[in-house]
Amino acid sequence: MKYFIFIILLFTFNQIEAKQKYYKWTDAEGNTHYTENKPSNQQTSEIKVSTHQPKISEPIVEETKSEEDVAELTDEQKETIEFNKKEKERVMKAQNKANCEIAKKNLATLQEASLVKRTNPATGELIRMDNSNKIQMMKKVKKSIKDLCN
Repeated sequence: MKYFIFIILLFTFNQIEAKQKYYKWTDAEGNTHYTENKPSNQQTSEIKVSTHQPKISEPIVEETKSEEDVAELTDEQKETIEFNKKEKERVMKAQNKANCEIAKKNLATLQEASLVKRTNPATGELIRMDNSNKIQMMKKVKKSIKDLCN
């Protein structure tokens, strides 16, 4: 019975929230305003506010479009594609910066430590790296630093 009441209340509050009214109006200077209370001296239009997740009405535009396909896109779609490219670049730079710092710390550890141990992926046990493995690992880390830190 408790669950039934909870579900009824949940739907009730959801409907109340969905019925809130908002008004859009433009002042004498051409500025658009949105308010919950209808101004008495202004012409307004009522705005419907959805409290649910938006549905995608258009298919998501893929970033790998030919030049001919790109010419057919709207300006908004082109801006979205450009924004997504820039956002991916920003995220990649941030990841590379973090990985660069990790690689630098790993290189410092390899250079300073006389005894280096690593976990054997097959058995999970710690094994000592000999000098040739240590030099080989340092080369890999230096290459990673060169790729990530530039």
